[in-house]
Parts: sequence; structure tokens; C-alpha cells
Amino acid sequence: LAARYPGAGSAYTFVGATLGQRAGLVAGWITLGAYLSFVMLSVAGFGLFGANMLARSPTAPHLSPDVLSLVGAAVIGVLCLTSLRVTGRALMALEGISILAMIALSVVVLSKVFESHGPIGDPRIRLVFVPPEGVGMAAIALGLGFGFLTYAGFEESVTLGEEVTQASRTIPRVMILTVLTAGIACTIISAAEVLGFGVSPADMERFTSSTSLLGDLATMYAGHGVGDVFDVFAMLSALSAGLAATAASSRIIFALLRDYAPASRLGRIETGTGTPRNAALLVLAVGVLGYQAMRQVFSASASDAFFWASTLAALGILMVYLLVSISAGSSVVRTGAGARRGVLIIPVSYTHLTLPTKRIV
Repeated sequence: LAARYPGAGSAYTFVGATLGQRAGLVAGWITLGAYLSFVMLSVAGFGLFGANMLARSPTAPHLSPDVLSLVGAAVIGVLCLTSLRVTGRALMALEGISILAMIALSVVVLSKVFESHGPIGDPRIRLVFVPPEGVGMAAIALGLGFGFLTYAGFEESVTLGEEVTQASRTIPRVMILTVLTAGIACTIISAAEVLGFGVSPADMERFTSSTSLLGDLATMYAGHGVGDVFDVFAMLSALSAGLAATAASSRIIFALLRDYAPASRLGRIETGTGTPRNAALLVLAVGVLGYQAMRQVFSASASDAFFWASTLAALGILMVYLLVSISAGSSVVRTGAGARRGVLIIPVSYTHLTLPTKRIV
């Protein structure tokens, strides 16, 4: 779909091109809601990880997660106002450094665990792939939910379909590489987190009560100072996720308004940067207000707000992926003449449809 219908609308464009305008509008709004939840999640995570790090230091000022979340939102806002090139470089730097550091820590933890220096008495590499005794299918199914969410948001690059060169080739390649990279990295990191804490009931209790898994692991296996460093990496990762979600949301708003309210200033593209500035700032403001509403109106802790936002994002993404999957199936079972044919799993052809497009930059 990304190769056939490159554009800024993501699921809005895909579903609209294959299932009709109304279905596309529904998909667009759900995608926008999911990305808004990602913004709330990122703002909450930045405040939560930052507060945890400061709380462990006897000399550092103990700022609340709410104050730190506003700082994170301000940084995201400044980056959103820059050009796509600057935004892309910032994303690469923030997320790239964080992922490399997380993988490095995970390798250290796993090596110590398999050398019997961890909480597991007789470790075996099969523990990474074979569930321990007492873990049934219900638990595995619940774990698959987390496994699915590992990939949530990989499609955000689709919203740049009108800004990158040779989008029909570049965007699909980026998505495939993202899925492969996320799968490998998150398998290593998740294995290190679980085996590093241990698999006994008491170990799992510590695991589930931790608000900074990698920070606590770094403290356990490398010292207190290293744990603080990984809280910083977690904050950088939250910033990059918030920046990506804000940028993607602004481009979906642009695509929606281009079709339904082309004169709206909200969807206007800044000539200097090629960015929907007003839309990006609106998304960021709504994300901050949503986080504060969870904290103040519903008396949620910073950790609760983090997980509530992740739940909202997960539900929205699940619905979007379902609609896009139906769209993909619909687009490959029809030929241009309207004849139907059976396609099993892999899409091999697309319905021809020309969509009006407008270059953002």
C-alpha cells in the first residue's frame, strides 16, 4: 500500500483508496487518536524516567514528573518547528544512541546471567525461547500482546510519503528494515530484562514493580552511576518517540484538511521548513493536556498515566492495523477490470487508482 499510494495520510490514504472515502476518514481519525496517545505516552515517560533518576540522587533537585514532562514537550516542540532534515537527524541521534546503549547493556546482562552471575541458578540459553514450567497458553497470549506492541508505530514513516525522494521505494524499505531491527533489538532487550531480574515469583514481583527496567538492571549489574545513565537514555528515547508521533500526527492532519478544509490555517505548510507547524503545535498541546488530565482529573500517578496512554495507543493501533489489513486484502483480490481472484497471504498486485497529491516540500 505504501508503494502504491505514497502520501502524508498513512492509513487515511490507504483505506480511503481501497475501501472508500468514509472508511478512510474513520481510519484517519483513529490513526490520529493513536498517535496522540503516543505523544501523551512519550511526555509521561520523559517525566517518569527523569523523576526516577533525580530521586536516586541525594544532591539533585527533586522535580515532579509534571514539570519534567513540560520540559520534554518544549524540546519536542522546538524540534517540530525545524525542517524535516533536522528532525530526521535528531530522531536518528536520539533513538540510535539509546538503542545501541540498550543493546550493549543487554549483552552484558545476558553474558553475566549465562555465566551464573545472575538470579537464575543454572541458566540455559533455551530460557530465552522456551517458557518455564507453569506458563500456559493464556500467559503466552498475554505476552504476545507485548510482542505485538514492540512493533507499534513502525508505520509512522509512511506519513513522509510526500517529502522523501522515490517514496514508493524508500518508504517500504524503511518499514521492512524497521520491523527487522525492532524484532532483533527488542528480543535481546526483553530477554535481558526478564532473565536479569529472574523468573521466580519474587523476581517477577520486582520486575513488575520497576518503573525503569533498564535503569534498575544497569544498577544491579554495572553500578548506580550506570543506572542513572540509562534513565537518561530512556528519556532520550521518549523524546524521539514523541517527536516522531507529533510529526506523523501533524502530517495526517494536513492530509485530512487538504481534502476537507483546504483553506484552514491549521493545515498550512511553512514555506521555510516544509512542516505543518500549526498542526504539530496543536498535537503537542493536546498531548500535554491529555497527560495533565490523567494526572489531575483522574488522580493518576505518573506511572499510571504512562500505562494508560500506552493502552489507548495500543487499542487505536490495533484498530488501524485491522483496517489497513482489510484494505491490503481488498486491493489484491481485485483487478483493474473488477474481476476477483483468490490471494492467500502475500499481496502480489494492486488495484490501479490515481490520487490527487500535493508535495509538502
